[in-house]
This record gives sequence, structure tokens and C-alpha cells, in this order.
Amino acid sequence: MSRALTLARAVCRFDFLESAPGLQDRMHWHPAMERGEAFKRLYDEDLSRDPLAWLDERLRDGVVTLTLGGIEDAERFADDAEQLALQADAIVAETAAVLNGFRRSGWPPVTGRDERGMALRTRSGTTGPAS
Repeated sequence: MSRALTLARAVCRFDFLESAPGLQDRMHWHPAMERGEAFKRLYDEDLSRDPLAWLDERLRDGVVTLTLGGIEDAERFADDAEQLALQADAIVAETAAVLNGFRRSGWPPVTGRDERGMALRTRSGTTGPAS
């Protein structure tokens, strides 16, 4: 017997971004999404200080995470939050593995930045002046 899987629009997003390996300077999250698109960006000192512990906390207390995102009556998702919490160890471990992989392989050189300081992407997918 197979299990049903339901996909829906995201309610929040976590961005584990760094301007250099291990710097943790651009990590932020979007506690709310509008029509599936990221909305307000929040930088959290705890996220930058210890991103994996921060992620673990957000995953283990999904009702609070939803409440922070402005979801009304977030308690109605308590069963889903409980299921998410059961997957927290695996999600945090995979996040750590991906971060460590990028940190080991290094970042491509940046030859151009936009007005926000973000690296520009070329058609080939590498960073550099837009072409």
C-alpha cells in the first residue's frame, strides 16, 4: 500500500546563504510567502550564529514557526507539525551535509555584483558580469 503525498505552496523559506565558505553572513528566512513567493526577509542573530541549531528549533516547533509567519490558528496544523518534528534530525543532517559540501568545494570567483552586492550570474551559470 502506498502513502498519499500532498504538495502545497510553501508557507516559509529558509535561505542558508554565505558570501564565503563558513561566513554565515547572508543567512536569513522568509517567515511568510505570498502566492508561493518569498515575502519579508528576516535576519536572525541565532540563525547566523548557529544555523543548524536554529533550523532544528524551527522544525521541532512547527506551530511556533507558522505563527511567526502570520498563519492564523496555527494550532490546526499541530498534527503536521508533529510529523515534521519527527523528520528534523534527517533534515538538519542533510542541510549540514550540503553546507559542508559547498564549503569544501569553494565558491566560484565573483567578477561582478549588482546594486545589492549580490553576485551576478552569466548564461553559463557561473558568477560574473551579466551577458
